[in-house]
Amino acid sequence: MKKTVLLIALLWAHLLAFGQTEERIPIVSVTPSENTGQDYSSWLSDDLNNLVPAAWQDNFKWVDVTLKLSQKSLVTRLSFYDYEGVFTDKPAYIYAMNGTQKIFLGTFQGLTYMNFVDLVLPQGLVADAIVIHKYSNNIPQKVKVFGQPITSTTVLPVIEDRITLASVSPSENTGMDYTPWLNDDLSKMVESAWTGNSKWVDVTIKLSSKAIVNKVKLYDYTGVFTDYPATIYALNGTQKTLIGTFDGSTYMNWVNYSVPSVLADAIIVHKFGNNIPQKVNVYGQAVLTDPLDVPPLPSETRITITAATP
Repeated sequence: MKKTVLLIALLWAHLLAFGQTEERIPIVSVTPSENTGQDYSSWLSDDLNNLVPAAWQDNFKWVDVTLKLSQKSLVTRLSFYDYEGVFTDKPAYIYAMNGTQKIFLGTFQGLTYMNFVDLVLPQGLVADAIVIHKYSNNIPQKVKVFGQPITSTTVLPVIEDRITLASVSPSENTGMDYTPWLNDDLSKMVESAWTGNSKWVDVTIKLSSKAIVNKVKLYDYTGVFTDYPATIYALNGTQKTLIGTFDGSTYMNWVNYSVPSVLADAIIVHKFGNNIPQKVNVYGQAVLTDPLDVPPLPSETRITITAATP
């Protein structure tokens, strides 16, 4: 009986710590990156008779419109009012902003008519603003944000799902094969190379998806190299964030690095010679890949035939 009561008490404490009551997060201001003659102040009201008027001059371009939240919040859902018009060819791209960290959430294409459309996030994301990257008049007519305002007592979930590694590529081939980093088999290690390898090289480990990285684990096998340690970075596009250094000072052991929620699409190991960890594990919260970050496929080009030989 005592064990049952204790179990119920622990379960209730867990729910209190991590349970989140969704509430409306007010939008306090709307700011476009460029004035194209469109007035977005209607987004600050719920009145469906007060809509954003269309603009037909100087508005046929892509613009970022930033909706500042009343306070930093754990956003769980957005709701958009779809009035009229379908724009699947040029949808609005929706992002959550946390300082300078920008995370793609989805698109709004105007597929329904005079209806609210919900964008439910798989996991809550910390944000202080919502950005709508839109073309011309291709916009939702109302934007509502829901979640949990962050206060001094808010317990934020730290998500440490395993993020798989997709590929490994060094900035220069020095004879080392890093593919063992792509598996957890401790019987398969990166073999040392002794010719042409006494130099600094960046090894980029591409993640299977963009993620908010919260932890990195490195396996230390043998060897200590405090004079030339490896430096570990999180990479998001071209932006590098230092995670820490690895000097091989433990033996056949995993070394943990706590990361302050860094958005990344790759990990970089800046290493000299054979001074490397033997395994790399990445943990965090996977997010959607921003389609605007993906380079377009090369366009088809007509090839002119200048001669024909039988």
